[in-house]
Amino acid sequence: MTFRTKSFGVRACLFTGIACAAGLGMIAGASGSTWFAAPALSAAIVSAWVLSRWIAHPLEGLIAAAGEAARAGCISEDFPAGSPLDEFNRLAETLNCAARSVHHSQADLDRTYLQFIETMAQVLDARDPYTAGHSLRVASYAYAIARAMDVPELEAENIRIAAQLHDIGKVGIPDAVLQKVGRLTTEEFGLIKLHPQIGRRILEKMGKFREFLPVVELHHENHDGTGYPYKLSGDRIPLAARIVHVADAFDAMVTHRHYRKALALPEAILELRVNSGTQFDPVITPVLLRLIETGLIAAETPDEVLLPSGVDLIAAQQDFRHAGVEVLVQ
Repeated sequence: MTFRTKSFGVRACLFTGIACAAGLGMIAGASGSTWFAAPALSAAIVSAWVLSRWIAHPLEGLIAAAGEAARAGCISEDFPAGSPLDEFNRLAETLNCAARSVHHSQADLDRTYLQFIETMAQVLDARDPYTAGHSLRVASYAYAIARAMDVPELEAENIRIAAQLHDIGKVGIPDAVLQKVGRLTTEEFGLIKLHPQIGRRILEKMGKFREFLPVVELHHENHDGTGYPYKLSGDRIPLAARIVHVADAFDAMVTHRHYRKALALPEAILELRVNSGTQFDPVITPVLLRLIETGLIAAETPDEVLLPSGVDLIAAQQDFRHAGVEVLVQ
């Protein structure tokens, strides 16, 4: 008879049972009770097998849970503790306690990481009083757009975090260019256009930030392929970058900058509508417009707005109806 098993516990119990059975057989043989030897050997082997499974089953459960943790790259609190043996239960509880400690440490690390991101965004915004709070507002708008588009919560949260970092590359742009009053020269605008790639180079060395790189690098790509740095168009631009692009542009429209005053909310709505399908994604832009209508953005509006010729008057009136604005045609 040959028994093959990978479990040390099974082998040990089987060998012990067989040894016991052999001993019983020898005793029976010495006493002349040959009729007792064969049944005793069989009973001992069966008993040894049952005992081996009783011991080995919970051990195999612990090994399986440890193997799954190794494959997944994380340890979870699901080591089985229902063994009839207290020793295995104590081992399982020790492993579960270790898993809880790892999770708590990871949670603390994640909180620190998020605080670091917020601090980076605030430091960047603080360089220029005209952009104070810009990154946080863009993050808020982008998250709201993503959720309104039924983007899953975790993905929407990643978009929010990426939006906080979208302009991090501007740390490599001179203040004289960022804070210049008036129109930028071609050379100065060329420097500004480098900030998405500078941002990528800053963040790509840190593994935790790699999932945010598409937003940081591509949030100035236009839907029609006229943006920068790579002139991507349409769906070649990742969804997260397209969402942050329109959120970023909207916040720039409704806040004061060195080179111009803020647009009134109806004027910003008009800009979004006119440039939907060219500069901005034609699916995402209406989502932002609906969110504005529901009060996501609170801003003072003028009593009237002047429409350039060629704009759909009926559609514009629908956009402005919530603001009580009279629409005039140029």
